[in-house]
Amino acid sequence: MSNQSNNPEQNKRNSTFERLVSSISEIERNILLEKIHTLVGDPTTQEFNSEDKDAKTDYQSIDERLKAESLVYRFFLWLRSIFTNSSKEEIYNQDKVLFLFRKLDRSYAGLVDYKNGLLLNVFYQKLVELKTAVDFFKPYFDLIYENVGAYYVFLGSLICPEITKRMDSEVDPYNLPFEREVTSELRTSLIRKIEEILKDIPSNKRSYIYSCLTTVEWFYQLTKLPFDRLRNSFFLSHSNEFVCKFEIVTNELNAFAQVLCHGGVISEEVISSLYLYSVNKIVPVDSDAKDDESRLKEFMDKAMANISMIHMFIKTVPMRSICRIVFNNVQWYPLNFVGVEDWFVRFKEHWKKLFDEKWNNWIVDRKKEKIKYQLYNTFNLNNFPLIENRPWTTLWEGVPFHFEYTAGFICWFFENEYNNCIQSLKYLLLEGLFENKDNRQEFAMVINDLSQLHNDVYSILEELSPLGSIGLIFDKILANHLKTLQAQSKIESTMLNLESHFQSVKKSFCDDCRIIIKVVGAVLGNSSDTRYDGILNLAAMKSDTGKSFAEELSISLEKFSNALEIIKELETVDIPGAKG
Repeated sequence: MSNQSNNPEQNKRNSTFERLVSSISEIERNILLEKIHTLVGDPTTQEFNSEDKDAKTDYQSIDERLKAESLVYRFFLWLRSIFTNSSKEEIYNQDKVLFLFRKLDRSYAGLVDYKNGLLLNVFYQKLVELKTAVDFFKPYFDLIYENVGAYYVFLGSLICPEITKRMDSEVDPYNLPFEREVTSELRTSLIRKIEEILKDIPSNKRSYIYSCLTTVEWFYQLTKLPFDRLRNSFFLSHSNEFVCKFEIVTNELNAFAQVLCHGGVISEEVISSLYLYSVNKIVPVDSDAKDDESRLKEFMDKAMANISMIHMFIKTVPMRSICRIVFNNVQWYPLNFVGVEDWFVRFKEHWKKLFDEKWNNWIVDRKKEKIKYQLYNTFNLNNFPLIENRPWTTLWEGVPFHFEYTAGFICWFFENEYNNCIQSLKYLLLEGLFENKDNRQEFAMVINDLSQLHNDVYSILEELSPLGSIGLIFDKILANHLKTLQAQSKIESTMLNLESHFQSVKKSFCDDCRIIIKVVGAVLGNSSDTRYDGILNLAAMKSDTGKSFAEELSISLEKFSNALEIIKELETVDIPGAKG
């Protein structure tokens, strides 16, 4: 058996909000940030705004625009409207769209064919390049949006690290002694402190966080665009070039313009956060990196190259102008994508979620300290006894075992206390003249069951050893280094069987302890249960230890009684989901 170190002060130091916010330490993060800063340079040069920036006329009606035209031009519009049986506004719009196309074709040739209503091969090639660049970022943003509140808090900690520091010093329940009474008022006061800390964020930093999150949201929307639908709408023309009819991609172009026309500036914090947030969660399949530093450089090189490619697409494929030509509407304007206006609500909610996690861990650790005190007083144990061979702790990032403490204690009890305790119980069974034969029969079944449990525990410990059947399963999977679906399924099945086995052992052991307490308690005259009687020859039974048999029996009873109480307490901290 092994003992786990459970120093509460150590727990407190290792359980800061910093660790909940980030998968890396503050020191590691600062080192990486410094390296990222060196590699990024000045990212603010990458501004995701198109060349066709808003003009004053973008917000004017057709009538307002017409009024600004020359008298001669308006006269000819009137004449044309008579001969074509069209309104002046329709003809004017057509003129402006044609003018826009000619201007576009001069500056960005090969994108559209207005006359034939086609998107051309240059557009297709640039779309392919854009998708390649966006695909690089997709896994990072998918990870972020698995739990966007967690990312908000993470980014906030990069921009405003004093938030996390204040949370650690003013809100962390581990700053409180375990002896502190737990009340609803205490918890409420700490939550109130969270709100005060967040309210104190300077307005300039709050605005900057919002700006960064807007860029993150823009990037995420970019990864969700219908690239495949738009690309698959192109077909090979007679000239062996990819073209696409306007009318079949109106929805797709509208979606692209909605995002691409509303980009902003990408900050260093956004680039940094992508890497830092994913550093222990994403390993690129095509990576050539051999260590952490080369992995960082590889990411930054690829990220900056792909950002430049996205930037180039936006600058050379003016989506707003293209859509005005495709939709034949000079006044067309893309709606903005839905932003992150509610970011602070999610930001605050996740901080409270982190606090709840920290609070619950503290409650559990507080409970553990109480149990440790009981373990010391009853069995002279300084720490929680754990199973010696726990191969699930070495696999991947660790595989949960939901009976760490109960299984560890039961195994320790059978290894260290059982043989001494059982001797007096066996002697009682063999030599005791039970007044109630049913009591003796029930007691005999318990003694037999304990013997079987003793053998079962040793068998499972053998199986968990490096050369045991379970140990070899873990060793084989660990040697392959890959977390495949097959391996994961095998481990899950193994752990479920192991947990089921220990659940059964725990139940049987506790049931046996309860019967021992009743039977032996009645023998010693300490039972109030009328179903259990004493023995006729207690005074005549002898002990080889120099103590009376009653004293020996009382010691064994106390051991089993204490074991039952310890297990009942361990169940409150060793339930599925509890932290070990």
